[in-house]
Amino acid sequence: MKLLQSSLPFCLFLFFFSCADDNEPMDVIVPSVDSVDLGRYYLTPDTKHSFVYYRSEGYANSKIQFVDNMGNLLELHIMGNTDLEEAFTQESVVAYNVSQPGDEIHYNYEYEFESYILKVEDQARFPFYISIRAFPSVPGLDSVVVADVLTISSFEDNQSTPTGTLITKILDKRTWPEAPTNDLLIGDFTLFNKTFTKVYKREMSTDWQLYFNLEVGIISFTDENGTKWRFEKFIN
Repeated sequence: MKLLQSSLPFCLFLFFFSCADDNEPMDVIVPSVDSVDLGRYYLTPDTKHSFVYYRSEGYANSKIQFVDNMGNLLELHIMGNTDLEEAFTQESVVAYNVSQPGDEIHYNYEYEFESYILKVEDQARFPFYISIRAFPSVPGLDSVVVADVLTISSFEDNQSTPTGTLITKILDKRTWPEAPTNDLLIGDFTLFNKTFTKVYKREMSTDWQLYFNLEVGIISFTDENGTKWRFEKFIN
């Protein structure tokens, strides 16, 4: 959610100097800051339990096998949440200029999430970070809507945290008034004599593409050497 930036310091700067020659007292606006606790937001059971990498399905901490056009195999380990308790994190979003110039409302909330890292075996390389989370939004001062959202992110070289979001997908719009249109949906996709359905695509360049669906997760990706890999099977 993009936060608006307050121009209060600049406005006060102009106000003081425009009135420098006046001897009358000046009224200085003191910002009002309120904090609102929006509570805790859970993923719906259907969203969490139906996700292909969900740990109770036996895929977490197991492997995915990929194949290239020469028949070479690549295995990625699925590293899921290790704690069986719900994972939560806190966030705060700020709304500026609510009623008076400089006023702020801090909306504090917690949301449940599931996260997975796909790791190349025997290498300190993490191609993808995948998460699903309950995502609250505040469209108005007196309303809160929430949706279950999936994101796939990438890692830059030698980085331990994801740096770029590749795909964002609404899994369950829940109380959102409407699910945003995702123009990444391309339908059927065939690679190396295997066809997948309801596929989403992210193309960073003509040489780098990522394909994904909800049935198997990552379908195909291009590695740093330009090799295209295609999902073959899960290995428990």
